[in-house]
Amino acid sequence: MIWTPQDHYWIVAGDETRVWSSARGAYVPTNDADYAAWRDAGGVATRIATEQDLSDVLVVYGLRGPHVDLAAYAADARWRRETGGTTWSGWPIHTDATSQTKYLAELQAISLGVRDDGDGWKFADGAFRAVSNADFSALATAARAHVRACYAAEAAVLAGIAAGSITTAAEIDAAFAAVGAAE
Repeated sequence: MIWTPQDHYWIVAGDETRVWSSARGAYVPTNDADYAAWRDAGGVATRIATEQDLSDVLVVYGLRGPHVDLAAYAADARWRRETGGTTWSGWPIHTDATSQTKYLAELQAISLGVRDDGDGWKFADGAFRAVSNADFSALATAARAHVRACYAAEAAVLAGIAAGSITTAAEIDAAFAAVGAAE
C-alpha cells in the first residue's frame, strides 16, 4: 500500500482503543469498518507520541489533526519565550522568574545607595561584566520590556484564537518567534 497522508491512520499516545483517521479528521474505533478494510489492504497505522506531534505532521499536508487546547498551548509558548532570555546591548540576559526578582533587588540596592556603581553582573552567556548603576536600570528595563512583549503576544494570540484567525500551534509558535525578532 502506498502511504498517503490524506488517507492514513494513527495510533496516538499508545491508545489502542481508537485511531486518528486523516481522511475523516476524527478518531475512529479500532473496529471501524473503513479502518479494517484499510488494514486488510496492507495499511499499518503509524504510532505517534502526542496529538500535538500528529497535528504538526498533518498541517504540512494541509490536514487537521486532533484538537489541541490552543489557549493552553499559547500560555506555555508565552512562558517558554518569556523565560528564555533576551539581549541587552548585544549581551544575553536571563528573563526567568528568579532573574526578574534579582533585577528588582538590584534596582532596590541602587535606590538605597548600597550597590557599588560598576559592580559586575553575570550574563546569560556566563560572562561577568561591569554594569554601571545607570546601565543596570536599562538592563532591568530591557528584561521587563521582553516580559511585557511576551504577555502582549499571548493576548494577541488569544484574541486570534477567539476570532478564528489562529487555528494551529505553528501559528502560535510563529507569533512568539516574532517577539524575539522585534526586540
